[in-house]
Amino acid sequence: RRRLADVISFNAAISCTRAAEWALALALLDALGTSGDPFDVVSLNVALASCAQAQRWRQASDLASRFGGVSDICSCNSAVKACEKASRWQQSVGLMSLATQGALRADEITCHGILSSCGKATDWRRAVHVVHQLGTFVELNVISFDAAIAASDKASQWRHVLLLQSTASEAGAEFCPTSLGAMLRAWQRAGYWLMLPQLLQQLAGSFELNATSRCSP
Repeated sequence: RRRLADVISFNAAISCTRAAEWALALALLDALGTSGDPFDVVSLNVALASCAQAQRWRQASDLASRFGGVSDICSCNSAVKACEKASRWQQSVGLMSLATQGALRADEITCHGILSSCGKATDWRRAVHVVHQLGTFVELNVISFDAAIAASDKASQWRHVLLLQSTASEAGAEFCPTSLGAMLRAWQRAGYWLMLPQLLQQLAGSFELNATSRCSP
């Protein structure tokens, strides 16, 4: 009982740390381990979340690896989030590999984190690859497609923008104004002038929908 109480106390202390005190969260986790009381998955997750909030991707990756890999999908997502904020897509993909090796299944949060890090790094090749790779076992949402489209648009890869648009449309995804703008540029470069009015109509509808959502109580 005393050991259980110690673990609970440590978890409460770690979870109360602010993003600027990520080092304290890691120190508390180390103290819990050296005290002879094995920490639980909550201990690891709250420490990883603290690293993610502080954008400490290196510490998050090391923490996940040091304690035998990510123990659940929440651990994976927290570590991926830390890498995403630093545009470290290589580490994001590596963390997902650790998760799958441990028989964990990536979810929409995992996919979005990886794709967003690819987008921030303007790595359109990796973004397109991740979309097709992850789309085989998880239902990608519009945010994931938006991230991949943004990466391709930044790299002026209009063909891949059109390919992603086709894939997303087949999945029934609705696009945000940013993605619709990227598609508009891609259609212009492809010479699809006859289809531009249709896209402009979608773009106008998207802006109207967003304005309505913001004005709704």
